[in-house]
Amino acid sequence: MFPLLAVSLLSTLLLVTPRAASARPDPAPVPAAWTDAPAPAAAPALAPVPGLGHAPAPASTPGSHPGSSAALDDDGRSVDVAILDVLLERGIIDAATYDELLAVAAAEKQRVHDLDLMEARLQRLAEGGGPKVTGGKPGKLQFESEDGKWTLGIRGRAQINAEMVDGENGNDAASETNFSVRRARIAFAGKAGGERTTYKVEFEAPTQNRTDTGPKDFALTDAYVNWGLGASETYAQAGQYFFPFGREVNLGAFNRNLVNESIASVEFTPNREPGVMLYGSSTEKLVEWWAGTSNGEGTGNSNADGQDGTGSDGLRTGGRLVFNPFGPLERDSSSFQTVGDGSVKWSFGGSWMVNADKGQDLDGDGVQETNSHDTTIGLETQLFAGPISFLAETYDRSSDISGGADVDDSGYTAQLGVFLVPSRFEVVVRRSDIDFDVRDDTTEDTLGLNYYLDKNNSKFALDVSTLENHDTANRDSTRYRAQYQIVF
Repeated sequence: MFPLLAVSLLSTLLLVTPRAASARPDPAPVPAAWTDAPAPAAAPALAPVPGLGHAPAPASTPGSHPGSSAALDDDGRSVDVAILDVLLERGIIDAATYDELLAVAAAEKQRVHDLDLMEARLQRLAEGGGPKVTGGKPGKLQFESEDGKWTLGIRGRAQINAEMVDGENGNDAASETNFSVRRARIAFAGKAGGERTTYKVEFEAPTQNRTDTGPKDFALTDAYVNWGLGASETYAQAGQYFFPFGREVNLGAFNRNLVNESIASVEFTPNREPGVMLYGSSTEKLVEWWAGTSNGEGTGNSNADGQDGTGSDGLRTGGRLVFNPFGPLERDSSSFQTVGDGSVKWSFGGSWMVNADKGQDLDGDGVQETNSHDTTIGLETQLFAGPISFLAETYDRSSDISGGADVDDSGYTAQLGVFLVPSRFEVVVRRSDIDFDVRDDTTEDTLGLNYYLDKNNSKFALDVSTLENHDTANRDSTRYRAQYQIVF
């Protein structure tokens, strides 16, 4: 735009400015590169031009003014500077106006350069350069390197909980009402240099819930890396993760269709522990298996060798084997994967583990009186059929007590869910029972109602449970829970 404006201005000024025929020394000749005609004689005086100064500037050699074409960092003489030099030489503009117009030309050139640079960057992004960002679904926000080998997915999860317990038969000490953020987690997961190397890191920062006695800190839940071994369906995993024992616990807290895990699963199954594991499956995942070893001391805890009095290394070792006759089941408690088409999916299997230094609370007071060498066996099954879901597990634990008699404990969980409105309203019933050898037996019966806004990504859950303690005092209680869950 500026060159056209300058040319127009020059043409107008040359046409309207009077020329004198008096004898005046000719100005310096205009280079042939600018014009083919001889330069006309300059007028002895020029009328002031509005906006271009009040007096003619003295004659100047073209391009000699500071800040000419070199100031624009151009290849050779730009049209803008050439025009300004002519105007300055002929006295049409003064030096101040020359500088002002030169600055305008330079700013315009810089603006065009910036626009070209921005357009080039946008073009590279459109062609796939730089990191890719995908999203649009809960748990699906993901950054990806240009070559696709590295990804970073971000997911957040939270459970907001209200709980009231009403003690019965003189069990007033159990009565309590509490509000909590039972779980609040943020996770980072993705590929680490290739399709068969993946990772996950998750942190948790909940408030106290009803059974907590100390402050809740920002803590690590999951932190592990998976490596694919060759071209097979076998993987190695190292870090902190769910130990491979039991079905209910390995579904995860955000995939259950009741507010929390059953009492039998809490008693007999480990949770996350630091360790190493191998796992794999058949090609169609009709068979899945896991085998691993861990510290055996609970989430985040280091190993303490030889607590069972036998000089062992104190580790937990075990494995799990599952059969899926109709294809693999997704990690879920509700029948979302079959309610739409009325199909059937069924899985069954078993788990085994040995913990070389498990502490035993023999009288139920929360204090571990002695240590033992424990062997636990679990059997499991899960069925989805249209709107129906069913899960059942049994556990049998034999404890070789150091310096005392052996202890045998057992338990089971059976749970049934039905969608009253597909993928929206669900009713669930569960019974969980523990038969202790030394402590008081316990039974938990639960009735729950779920309202799903977006499957497990956004849901409300209500349940009521009776907790029966089979002791002489019948220290029973009734528990009411309400929870909202969000996954984003």
